[in-house]
Amino acid sequence: MKARTLLLCAVLVIGGLLGLFMARDPGYLVLAYDGAVLETSLWFGLALLVAAYVAVRLLLFVLGRLLRGKGLFTAWRARAAQRQTNRGLLLLEEGDWAQAKNLLVNAARGVAAPAINYLNAARAAHQLGAFDERDELLSQARQQDSKAAPAAGLAGVDLRMAAGQWREALASLRELQALAPKHPRVLERLWRCHEALEDWTALIELAPALRKAGAADAETLNAMEQQAWRRRLATADGLKLWEKRPKALKDDLDLALAAALGGQAAGDAAGAESLLREALGRNWRDDLVNLYGQLKSPAPDHQLATAERWLEDRPDDGELLLAAGRLALMNADWPKARRYFEASLHRKPNSECRAELGRLLIALGETRRGGELLTQAAGAPTGLPDLPLPQRSG
Repeated sequence: MKARTLLLCAVLVIGGLLGLFMARDPGYLVLAYDGAVLETSLWFGLALLVAAYVAVRLLLFVLGRLLRGKGLFTAWRARAAQRQTNRGLLLLEEGDWAQAKNLLVNAARGVAAPAINYLNAARAAHQLGAFDERDELLSQARQQDSKAAPAAGLAGVDLRMAAGQWREALASLRELQALAPKHPRVLERLWRCHEALEDWTALIELAPALRKAGAADAETLNAMEQQAWRRRLATADGLKLWEKRPKALKDDLDLALAAALGGQAAGDAAGAESLLREALGRNWRDDLVNLYGQLKSPAPDHQLATAERWLEDRPDDGELLLAAGRLALMNADWPKARRYFEASLHRKPNSECRAELGRLLIALGETRRGGELLTQAAGAPTGLPDLPLPQRSG
């Protein structure tokens, strides 16, 4: 209260003094420019100057408020775009693809990160089956932000893979690989594409890069590499690659089985026999022994001799006895084949051995017992290898 009183007194005193000075001498002010002359009192000129100052300050104040109002409008528009984006993302999760896509695209220009809007709109377009629009939206995402190119590329790859567009996905991945050759997610998706396209050679070539980039844990990578080699070796020219398998897979019997099956299918029974003989010399496994007994190499006598040498160390091996019986059939040694089949059946009774012995006995004329064995083997010997059998006269 005292401050206001003192301020009022000071204003009255100053105003009184100014009035006194103005009454005593109003002063004289002349402004001349280019022939124009303005004459007025000093005090009126000072009043004009003060008025001009006030007018300028007022103008600046108004402009500032207008500019601030524009900023507020911009902020309001950004908030509206963000709300629209949030709504679009929720609808995307709910499966309302069409509305989600429209909201995300419409709001893209008003948000700070439009690339995210376009990426999610592309997912919605994919769900609608609008693949061309999907690709266009992914392109828009890349154009909005150069840093979004890898994310947009991977999103496009995932969508194409989900649609079974493996070759299109592979083409996109090769472009990404040129930009980021060691990117783990790029390499992992390359593996999946090659696997879907059954390009086992490409998978084998990719394995070292996957391992170096740490695209998956060691156990998963080992299983993936083993599968690729197994599929590759099972092809017609698999035997040619047998010696090129990695050191870690040198003693892998699954690969040996695959390569032998590939050689058998390609008509290279001799190569398959040599491979199995070598593999079984290092490690023993029944499925390899079973296949060895079905291979029709150019030298069945040597093959039978090999099986009989193994029998010296494994006389009670039912699987080996079954294989030896089949090899005896290939050598047309019916009595020996019968002895081996009966020994196998005694040590390891199963439907396969019953069927082999049953059809041999029927061919030898012992139809009753042979028929009983076939019945016990669940019917006719379907699925048995095509082997020589004795021909009954008459």
